[in-house]
Amino acid sequence: MPNFRIQGVAMKISFSKIAAPARGVVVVTVAEAAAGKESKAAKNKPASGPVLGRSAVAIDMHTKGALRRAIKAAEFSGKREKTLQLLVPGEGQFTRVVLVGVGDPTSLDAFAAERLGAVIYDTVAREPSATVMLEGIDTAKAGAGELAAHVAGGARLKSYRFDKYRTKEDKDAKPKLKSIVIQCQKPAEAAKAHDAVTALVDGSFLTRDLVNEPANILYPESFANRAKSLTKDGITVEVLAEPALRRLGMGALLGVGQGSARPSRVLVMRWNGARDKSKAPVVLVGKGVCFDTGGISLKPPPGMWDMKWDMGGAGVVTGVMQTLARRKARVNVVGLCGLVENMPDA
Repeated sequence: MPNFRIQGVAMKISFSKIAAPARGVVVVTVAEAAAGKESKAAKNKPASGPVLGRSAVAIDMHTKGALRRAIKAAEFSGKREKTLQLLVPGEGQFTRVVLVGVGDPTSLDAFAAERLGAVIYDTVAREPSATVMLEGIDTAKAGAGELAAHVAGGARLKSYRFDKYRTKEDKDAKPKLKSIVIQCQKPAEAAKAHDAVTALVDGSFLTRDLVNEPANILYPESFANRAKSLTKDGITVEVLAEPALRRLGMGALLGVGQGSARPSRVLVMRWNGARDKSKAPVVLVGKGVCFDTGGISLKPPPGMWDMKWDMGGAGVVTGVMQTLARRKARVNVVGLCGLVENMPDA
């Protein structure tokens, strides 16, 4: 049961077998009507309604038909990523019930599952906890465990916020979600698959954090220093300072940064995960212009602040290296990032 820190709140994601809860916030996935047959326990399904699984049918019965009435009134069909929310249905045992359409489950893959996870997170982010019941996905090409893992990954990706420098914000705007339980047919497989998905999401978050930092905080030296933390994941990190760059003949890179008060750097990250450590590595090269004024040809002032994003390539390479290491990828990879500031000299 991994815990992930989001907006200062620890969010726990866990997996369990499908068992309809009797209270709280419940999210149930449903397939489109044309995609399959409804549970035998269901009766009087509207012709255009979604395919309700056993849990959805049980909840409908528990709420004395509130689910079906809402489906009919809203003309909800179960189309992928569409939602239908019921607030305090039945006699109030449930805080909220949310139906999320999966569309045609035969076309449901990992990417589509992540998008569903993002939709689900949006619907429950203001709640302290939620139970997600993955139904209607029996005919998907991917396994139930894999899909559940990617739903969880999509929820985490959607939860990302960069607000470390925010001083004011409405309390209602902050996510409150502390726990998500994802119910599926194969929870053990989901937990195992989620480890690899987590590594991918963590790498994405690292990249986003690097790209979002302001240029007075993230410059060549501080970028390289942050990358040194990857050594704990088994990555060898080397930082080349300007004397070493001159010896290597990297005049073009040094020329870009020579107008800045901050010295240039080249970041070298190595992951040797292949069984044959001597095998030639794959090399990833990321552009790391931490701030780009335009040099002699200054960019227009209104868009100047956007120029902190010219180091996005280096941010991506750094995030990929972390992901490869945390997934124990069987490959040798070298990540190279040229880190400079393009500034006019005094």
